[in-house]
Amino acid sequence: MYLFQLHHQDLKEIREKPFRKEKDIPDLCEKNLKQLLGIRLIASEFRVAGFRIDTLAFDDQTQSFVIIEYKNKKHSSVIDQGYA
Repeated sequence: MYLFQLHHQDLKEIREKPFRKEKDIPDLCEKNLKQLLGIRLIASEFRVAGFRIDTLAFDDQTQSFVIIEYKNKKHSSVIDQGYA
C-alpha cells in the first residue's frame, strides 16, 4: 500500500519502516489504541482456555470486547488462528 505525506501542495511517498521484532507491533498499537481505534486496553497477552490473545481491548461505544492479533508476516494464517 502506498502512503503519502502532503507538504504544502506536494505529495511525498512515505517509505515503509519494518519492525525489528514482532513484539514492537503490539507495544506501539497498545500505547495508541484510543487514537487508532477509539478503544481501551484491557490486557496484553491475555490467556483464556489454553489460548493466548495478543491484545484484549474494550469498545465503550458498542459495549463489546475487541480481540487483536498481530502478524508481521504476510503469509501467516490469521483466519485459522481466529477459528481456533
